[in-house]
Amino acid sequence: RLIGSVSKLMENFQFGEAEQQIYEFIWSEFCDWYIEIAKIRLKSNGATLSPLPYLVDTLEKSLCLLHPFMPFITEELWQRLKQRLPDKSQMPASIMIAPYPIADNESIDTEAERTMDAVLEIVRCIRNTRAHHKVKSSRWIEARVYADELLPDIASQAKFIETLARVRPLVILSRAERKSEEEEALVLVLKEAEVVLPWAGMVDKLAERERLMKEREATRDRIARLNERLGDSAFLAKAPTHIVEKEKGKLHTLEDKLERLESELSQLE
Repeated sequence: RLIGSVSKLMENFQFGEAEQQIYEFIWSEFCDWYIEIAKIRLKSNGATLSPLPYLVDTLEKSLCLLHPFMPFITEELWQRLKQRLPDKSQMPASIMIAPYPIADNESIDTEAERTMDAVLEIVRCIRNTRAHHKVKSSRWIEARVYADELLPDIASQAKFIETLARVRPLVILSRAERKSEEEEALVLVLKEAEVVLPWAGMVDKLAERERLMKEREATRDRIARLNERLGDSAFLAKAPTHIVEKEKGKLHTLEDKLERLESELSQLE
């Protein structure tokens, strides 16, 4: 899919957009997801096929796509990659004369893409929630995932979700099996699934509530001081315009923060 998109952009002389798409794929997909998921497969003792040939092929094609924009570094990386391959004698002498990747639309599996998009969204939302609530990276939390149409496909990727999101136990069920009287939990509604994260296993509700209340009071105090300052006619008359605008900006930021703190506290009630 990337090869076809980049080729079309290059033909239309949209070089900037082509370069941006290559960058986003290498950084946000290949490095963030392909390699991380491959690590899990490499560590497993099962009889699954090694992901290394696929990773090497993807990296080699990515370097070829990037070569017109970064000729020297891609040549260096390509040569180093070549030296580590068993069939290096059959490869061209330089990336400059290596075949440019050609899109194969018949190889695109839309259902597989849909499944992996759902899996990555689940992992991403759990990671974001952990970061938001300051859950230690070493701590495992409980998670339940409910889905319908993609249930078997998501369940087949349970090991990846468990490892990448650090959730254990992880239960993946159909939406029909979800109990209406779930215990206190945070519910994340996603495109293809719902993720339920029980508060008990994620944060100490009393401690978290106390922390948020202290932060709310501190924010209210700062808002009161700013309102008092901005209501002082002497300050408004003497202060430069950019200083006044800066203070108004601070006030807007703090009011937005207070609103979000109130929202977080309401979820803990």
